[in-house]
Amino acid sequence: MKIVGIVFAHNEWGLIAVSISHALINHVDEVYVVDHASTDQTFHGLNHLKKLWGERLHIITINNIGFFQEAATNTIIQISKKSNPDWIYVFDADEFLLVDESTSLRKILSNTEKCHQAIRYTVNNYISTRHFNDLILDNYKNIIHKSVPNPEIEKKANTRPYKSLTKNKTIPELIYDGDATFFDIPFPSKVIIRLSDFLQITAGAHSAIHFKGNVQGKHIKEIEAAHLTYPTKKRLQNKAEHGEFKIKNKFPPNHGWQNQLVYKIAQEGRLDWFWEKHSMPDKPTSKSLGPAHIIDRRFSEIITKTTDFLEKGFQSGDLSMIGEKTIEKDSGDETQISISEMIMLSETLRTQNTALIDNFYKTLQEKPLYRLLKTAKHVEREIRKRTRF
Repeated sequence: MKIVGIVFAHNEWGLIAVSISHALINHVDEVYVVDHASTDQTFHGLNHLKKLWGERLHIITINNIGFFQEAATNTIIQISKKSNPDWIYVFDADEFLLVDESTSLRKILSNTEKCHQAIRYTVNNYISTRHFNDLILDNYKNIIHKSVPNPEIEKKANTRPYKSLTKNKTIPELIYDGDATFFDIPFPSKVIIRLSDFLQITAGAHSAIHFKGNVQGKHIKEIEAAHLTYPTKKRLQNKAEHGEFKIKNKFPPNHGWQNQLVYKIAQEGRLDWFWEKHSMPDKPTSKSLGPAHIIDRRFSEIITKTTDFLEKGFQSGDLSMIGEKTIEKDSGDETQISISEMIMLSETLRTQNTALIDNFYKTLQEKPLYRLLKTAKHVEREIRKRTRF
């Protein structure tokens, strides 16, 4: 059985090196990393990381055409077929999978019944210290503050995350006014999927869609992910850039609403205030300081193996350096794919469209009232219900 990881990065050098290496050391056979028009040290840093991991790491570079996350992710899944994977694990640069010591991701996936096309795992937010530097490997041992969501917001956010909740405010309004933080909201769970021409993953890997319908999956309690939501102020600024893109391209308010909110706060000159509310003092003297949290050292202990590997591979505890030489900032040329790969991608899309049309007519046959109503929303709702996990 083979597990392939897929991760995207845009100006996240440091964090991306640690998350890729963590995945390769602990969970997956290969990783496909997509450098999305980075201009920091990502290009040269990944090239050196490739020397350390060899054929287990594949680097793909794309131009800055805007971030069509779902389309890009599922395209890379199809390209990863050359590695003959059985399972696909899509993760973010700030996400680190943690599995109970009694088992492993490989064992769990090997023992997953064939009727299940996906498994689901919980994602927990971790709070970084105020001066955390994702390039300094020794800093990762300080990630020990696991956030505790607000019970009231958690209960209501499960079903109505963008509606008015308390004080006649929406969640974004509560955060904007300083009455809540992002850490008060539970982060949505994610999925790992079997490779299939009929299966796609949604933006953020939060659910899977099977074009033939009847998708099945299960929640695995032995797996969770440590999510370094806002590890550095630099990353917060990156979020603001993403938010600017979404607003200027007229994305709906609930599409990447976190990034849109951060951009609005940055435009008002309140990013320092926001960062203080979403980070821990370097030497907190009271549990009450910072967002609500508990002390959990599991991530800091597990990540040591990865940081030791990188320190040896880069001959430095600072990922901005290779030995005594500073890694240059640069950007790479876009990766080209062959005509045969394009043909196979087109064939996969044709297969998926055919299956979706068949599903549409099957729904009409099973629900004759929908034909009389002639309302697409009823059919769409039924298809979503039967195809999504």
